[in-house]
Order: sequence, then structure tokens, then C-alpha cells
Amino acid sequence: PTGLPAPKTGSYYQFWAIVDGKPVSLGMKSENMCASLQTVEQAVAFAISEEPNPEGNPTPTTVLAIGKAG
Repeated sequence: PTGLPAPKTGSYYQFWAIVDGKPVSLGMKSENMCASLQTVEQAVAFAISEEPNPEGNPTPTTVLAIGKAG
């Protein structure tokens, strides 16, 4: 996460795990590091979304990348 380019002005990166077919928020990217990213068990995939809310959203708005876990 530290190697990501800066998001567009007014946008923020949110990290997700996909568990049982549903997105689970892992936290938001701060300016330089990931602010308290959470861990989750049994994720089948991970994703990064671009969000308009600095506090994050309950579900992803604009998914930028997704990758299979493992």
C-alpha cells in the first residue's frame, strides 16, 4: 500500500477483503502509510477502492484493483 500513487484530489483509498462473497473493510490509506489496517481470516480476494469519503464507505464505490488471496 505504501507504493500507491496519490489518489485524485477529494478521493481516498479504502482496502477490502472479500469474505463469503461480501466486502469487508480493512481500513483507509493515510497520506504516507496505511492507518491501522485490520486483518481478516478466510479472505478469498483483496481489493482497493477509490472513495469520496475520508472515513470510508460500508461498501466499495469505485474498485481500482482486485486480486485473489493466496
